[in-house]
Amino acid sequence: MGWKKNVGIGAGVLFGLAVIGAAMGDPAEKQAGAQPDAAGAASPPENEPPAPPVNDPGISASEFKALQTGMTQAEATAIVGSEGEVISENEIAGTRTVMVQWEGESGFGANANAMFQNGKLIQKSQFGLE
Repeated sequence: MGWKKNVGIGAGVLFGLAVIGAAMGDPAEKQAGAQPDAAGAASPPENEPPAPPVNDPGISASEFKALQTGMTQAEATAIVGSEGEVISENEIAGTRTVMVQWEGESGFGANANAMFQNGKLIQKSQFGLE
């Protein structure tokens, strides 16, 4: 259980550094011609497409609700924003079963599991997602 506490502390430190880095902005972006928009946020120069939104690699309650029985593992990965961690897999009589777990975005210990058979979601469960 101690390693989970250390992982949580490490994740918190990394998150804090990311927040500080985002608040400071990218000096190269300012030099490249980014102009503030009406809300004061910097937008990319006209010849560059905007960056895609960043999705937390964990799973939220709304992402969990969007997972539907029968969808492919690739579709589930696209909804959650990460592949998660394979915690169990086997193949019996030509049926491949894989269980994937995602840590929750909402708090320490929150998580969700999804079971796929032959690449299709057959079952899901969650704990503590908000």
